[in-house]
Amino acid sequence: MNSDAPAPDAEGRAADVEALLPNETTTRNASGNSSTINSNVVFLVCALCCACTLVGLLIALLVWIILTLIYSVPSMDTSCGKQHHLWQYCFIVLLVMPVVGGCLNLIAYATRMVGLTAIPSLVSLAISIWGIMTWSALDACDTFYYLHYPDLLLLFKIYVVIHAIYFFIFVCVMCVGFTVLGGLVAGSGIMAMRRSPADVATGGGGG
Repeated sequence: MNSDAPAPDAEGRAADVEALLPNETTTRNASGNSSTINSNVVFLVCALCCACTLVGLLIALLVWIILTLIYSVPSMDTSCGKQHHLWQYCFIVLLVMPVVGGCLNLIAYATRMVGLTAIPSLVSLAISIWGIMTWSALDACDTFYYLHYPDLLLLFKIYVVIHAIYFFIFVCVMCVGFTVLGGLVAGSGIMAMRRSPADVATGGGGG
């Protein structure tokens, strides 16, 4: 009997051990999938945290605005309140404008009257001009509001700044639109001037 030949049971045990060892490709795929899942979970948690933080800040801001308007109602009876109407300005911006704008948009959508959607923008422009003029005319009343109604004064200035930015953007867009429209009209006029009288008489210069 040859003692150098490997025993059959030893070869079988070696094959079984190799089969039990983890596959390197499978291990890499599993680790890759696990890292992808972990990154997705982290991203989802961060997104939820950011969303909850933003919602909380918005709710806190809305509560602060409402409380400011409630506690600043007596300011309307003061001389500065009757002269500059800061409380009325903030009330209009907070409640009247969104309600009116939403109603006009619904009516425009229901009746297909697209022109109604331009009314809130025009009203917002008027509110912007009103706020800027009121702020510039406060003078001594600025100190009065700062001492007795600081939250109302801060709310008023925040609204004025927001509407001033909107007014600036609207003016820039209108200027760009008029410039482009003027360029197109001027270009079409120049092209019409370049056409010969024969082309004008025949209605075109195509061959």
